[in-house]
Amino acid sequence: MLLHQTSQKKSISAKTILKSNFTMSHLLLYRISGHVKNSFHSSIGISCYYNQSHSHVKSKIVPHERTDEYHVKEIERTMTYEAINSPCYLVTQSKLFPFNRLSAWFDQYPPTYSVSINGLTHAFIKINNTAYTRQLMSCLNSIEHFMIADGHHRFAAQKQLFHNQGVSQPLPVFITHTTQALVKSFDLVASMNQQFCWFAFLLHLKQSGLISCTQIHEDYQILFNGLHASFRIKNNENGKQFSDSCLQYTHILNALKTYDGFDGIASEDLIENNAQHHNINSTNQLRIKIKPPSVSAMYNTALTGSLLPKKSTCFLFKPVEHVTPFLAAPKNDF
Repeated sequence: MLLHQTSQKKSISAKTILKSNFTMSHLLLYRISGHVKNSFHSSIGISCYYNQSHSHVKSKIVPHERTDEYHVKEIERTMTYEAINSPCYLVTQSKLFPFNRLSAWFDQYPPTYSVSINGLTHAFIKINNTAYTRQLMSCLNSIEHFMIADGHHRFAAQKQLFHNQGVSQPLPVFITHTTQALVKSFDLVASMNQQFCWFAFLLHLKQSGLISCTQIHEDYQILFNGLHASFRIKNNENGKQFSDSCLQYTHILNALKTYDGFDGIASEDLIENNAQHHNINSTNQLRIKIKPPSVSAMYNTALTGSLLPKKSTCFLFKPVEHVTPFLAAPKNDF
């Protein structure tokens, strides 16, 4: 990891906490940039704190996938005695998000600090100008709703802690526009039993309403021992993006659960990070790659209250814990 300091503009110190959900000690304009699949991508947003306790502001934070109740309770217990430093990730489709203003700052000024982690550059400009920070915070608090891209369990724990005790720990957050976000789908992994038959399973998928197609039009790619097959949802013709991200997962999960040749189905992320899913035999697996839904489709689906399965997707270009201390660092630390 490389950490370096570049030139710093003279600024006015202002430790400001507004009467609102989004608060700041030192506001950071945050940019994450790097290459994904040989293509350069840059995501610009705002890093600050979100405080559930300031509940009179009506900004709505909506989840897009399900959570694990036990994990939420674990985090809630932790939050009673320890601050959460791992930043959450929020996106919005609102036209009020000041993307052009943020971009102009990065065009005009060099970053205060930058850090290179896993091939991505995380850079921020520390804003201490009172008037400008108030404008940005006011802008964020005027946005009607946000979707949780990453940090579902932390937000759920914060909400539950506030419900139980009337106060809660503020959460560090990175906020950007949906046009700046990238998402990938985790594979589904199914453990087979003796009843599994490749050709019978493909017939079952067709009977479940999925259509065999070419790879360029696929919503799902099925992989097993060097064999592969491509399927799409019936009303997803010509490779058009499916508009309901939950139905995209519901179709394939229903097909998998109604086939007798499987003993278990889980997200690859759950298998890698959760011991209770390790019983899925890695040598006897069928893997389903799912076409990632668009961020816009996920956002619109989340607003309806529909939720994706746990650990079904992963947002790329996430903020990192390394920069959280700078949010509340005293002036003299710079």
